[in-house]
Amino acid sequence: MISDIIFRNPAIDDSRIACKTAEEAITYGELKKRIKAFASYLISGGCRAGDRILIWQNNSIEQLVSYFGVNLIGGIAVLADTKLKQEMEDIIKDNNITLLLTTRKQRDNLKVADALQTVFAEEAGGMEEFPADLQSYLERQDFQEDQLSTVLYTSGSAGKPKGVLNTHRNLEEALKNYGETMDFTWKDKFIGVTPFFHSYAFDSCMLVALYRGAQLLLMSSFVPSKVLLTIQEEEATVFHGVPFMYQLMNDQLYASYYDLSSLRVCISAGSRLNPDCLRKFNQLTGRVIHQEYGSTETGTIAINLSNDVEKAVNYVGKPLQNVDCKLIPCDEDGNKTLMIISKGISAGYMGELPFEREGYLTQDICVIEDGYIRIKGRADRLINITGLKVNPVEVERCLKQHPDIGDAFVKGRKSENFEEAVEAFVVKKRESLTEKELADYCRKNLAAYKVPSCITWVEQIEKSGLGKPRFL
Repeated sequence: MISDIIFRNPAIDDSRIACKTAEEAITYGELKKRIKAFASYLISGGCRAGDRILIWQNNSIEQLVSYFGVNLIGGIAVLADTKLKQEMEDIIKDNNITLLLTTRKQRDNLKVADALQTVFAEEAGGMEEFPADLQSYLERQDFQEDQLSTVLYTSGSAGKPKGVLNTHRNLEEALKNYGETMDFTWKDKFIGVTPFFHSYAFDSCMLVALYRGAQLLLMSSFVPSKVLLTIQEEEATVFHGVPFMYQLMNDQLYASYYDLSSLRVCISAGSRLNPDCLRKFNQLTGRVIHQEYGSTETGTIAINLSNDVEKAVNYVGKPLQNVDCKLIPCDEDGNKTLMIISKGISAGYMGELPFEREGYLTQDICVIEDGYIRIKGRADRLINITGLKVNPVEVERCLKQHPDIGDAFVKGRKSENFEEAVEAFVVKKRESLTEKELADYCRKNLAAYKVPSCITWVEQIEKSGLGKPRFL
């Protein structure tokens, strides 16, 4: 059971601080007490092993209590991005959700859940004792490692978000892979601001911090000045961020001084980190941002632990302990995608056949150089222009280098005769910028067939909590 990292973990000292917010700090002993009380409350209300319970919350002590309380009774925790309002009806229906755990404020924004029984997180965090005999209930259960534990949703960057099914076993294996690779200890203090409902922060920050008996400094939203001040005042040692966070932190560091000398590990994942952002952060802080690579389906695959700035820019790192990566040809142009072999791979997608246990084939086009993985693009995003392949990532990088462009997203567009064209969605900084100007710029920097034939101006590129563009 994944809850064993709380209840049967030799690294945990009950007297040490487990998690801390701006309002309170609780020890591991207190965290265990709250989880057991909430688990008792759940079974008092009729919840049982196998029930799918939706946790729709931001990072908080209450979220941890909710997750591990559901896990302790053998329930299946469904974690969903709090920004996924339109998709929630399908998520609730597909999972046959029996109970919603959320906050009063967030519940008001989730009208599709009006018919659901709801428990508010504010209540979950303050429970003491309930009449249900939790120990007697647990003794009657026959929990198995291959039972479903958690449903995590993909970011929706390549289509509709998919529910990824995780068993207790594959979560434990993924946790072991990461834990054995990283040198975290109980002395570490993790900044917990990247949302835990995303697999990156769920695995690499939340679970690993508890696995090591370390301290989680919980923040429900990202405010650069508050994060930097927390690092300074709490002497945080580990920061798991995403690219846009580092960019905003750079801006804040230019404006004000913060002492970040306590930080020993800075990690970025979720999407590609802009090289200039990484270099600037290094210049401002003396710290290297270590790129991490993974997916909701596989857990963390690799991390770049090199302190060489240019190597940190170009590679997402070497595979974790117990993770094997193989390059598999994917097209006639010699591109290769990555196959992941690991016991940490999840069971499969909601409503689809299980994943092949021989290995999970990603759609990432990669090369491996001296053991380091470099990602060149996505096979499922390649655009076919009369037989010539266009990597949209290359076009996006070109567009983003234009001084008058704030952001860009590129994809293939089917025409009436079913041929593809390069389509770019662009956020411009200068209002007078024209399509012709941008097309002329692209022709100077890209092969003619890669130049976008359709440019759409947009106010913003909608993104997930990890900074990944949502499918347009």
